[in-house]
Amino acid sequence: MLALGAAHGDSVVLAAEGEGAETALEELAVLLGRDHDTGDED
Repeated sequence: MLALGAAHGDSVVLAAEGEGAETALEELAVLLGRDHDTGDED
């Protein structure tokens, strides 16, 4: 996320194709949806 320069609250567009793409995108969406500045993992 740092390499993207994306901050909490920013919008990003994710795309993937191939086997497991839908699952990977869902997991990335959860990861990107977290506020990593709080230190909370939940």
